[in-house]
Amino acid sequence: MEKLSGVISEADEIRLAGLLQSDGAAQQIWQSFDEERLRIDVDDFLSGLEQEHELNQLKARITAKRTTRIRRLWRYAAVAAVIIIGIFIFRYQEQTAPIEFPMIAATSDHVQLLTQDGQAVDLDGSGQGMVHALGPLEIRVVGTELQSVHSREVVMSTLVVPPKRSYQVTLPDGTKVWLNSASELHFPSRFDDSLREVSLKGEGYFDVAKNEQKPFIVHAGGTVVEVLGTRFNVSSYREEPIRTALVEGSVKVSAKNEPPIFLHPGLMSEFDGNRFQQATFDTVEATAWIDGVYYFNNASLDELAPVINRWYGLSVKLADGRLTRHRISGLLERDHLAYFLSDLHTSTDISYRIEEDTLIFY
Repeated sequence: MEKLSGVISEADEIRLAGLLQSDGAAQQIWQSFDEERLRIDVDDFLSGLEQEHELNQLKARITAKRTTRIRRLWRYAAVAAVIIIGIFIFRYQEQTAPIEFPMIAATSDHVQLLTQDGQAVDLDGSGQGMVHALGPLEIRVVGTELQSVHSREVVMSTLVVPPKRSYQVTLPDGTKVWLNSASELHFPSRFDDSLREVSLKGEGYFDVAKNEQKPFIVHAGGTVVEVLGTRFNVSSYREEPIRTALVEGSVKVSAKNEPPIFLHPGLMSEFDGNRFQQATFDTVEATAWIDGVYYFNNASLDELAPVINRWYGLSVKLADGRLTRHRISGLLERDHLAYFLSDLHTSTDISYRIEEDTLIFY
């Protein structure tokens, strides 16, 4: 009933999809419910139409829904095309040991601001639009954005974004930073007269306020990104290469014992701990996570596991190691994991189930 009324939770929707994929009788019952609901909705709505403009609105809505569905089908057409190639190889290979990707440990489910004196402030419950005093610090939160952090003296703080969340902060100079799930930003309440310097763990998109007299520097893992005013994305999750993708302006990226490299828009650097590599990238795909979308191309399930972990707070287990040999392309939506799982199962012979906080593919 929750599904029909549109108030079903993400976890229950995934469990429902799993039931429908494995139980033929449940599929038939659900289909009859869904068809009856659609018939009643249409009959009730049409009976209430009295004006010609209302009929036109209905036509427009039907067209929009059809277009949306077609777009969604096209989104996943690439998934089916790529995955099916590997199905026959997969079926006739010997089963291998399961592979597990444990969930990231988080100290809290809430976004927090940690101050240098040891205070931990829950930004989710801090009161919208109000100014809060934390010792020498004054902060203001609006929606999912920390809009200001001020103090007369320089105070260091760390913004911590847990798995399943994203957040935005406006730094003292006006620079805006979007933080992805499982990320941290360490920054001062006031920049000094010659330099603007922050540290990042995880992933962040920076829209840097221009100031030619004060370079903006991001420390990310073993790399240093230096800019004057620009837009760029930095990803520095543990056990992954550090990637810096430049959207606008210019940046210099450096690392210990490596000569610096200079990027222009559309170019990305990747540092594996030993050396830099450069490549072009798609700006929309690289920054789509800000809008809750993650694109992947020719990826394996084990490569997607860290994203599923960070975005949905789920550990991932591959019951058969052969599953890593599937290569898939498509997208994940932060609020709709069930879409991905359903289309993956439809396009392949890969099934799934959720046990507590673990997503199991088999």
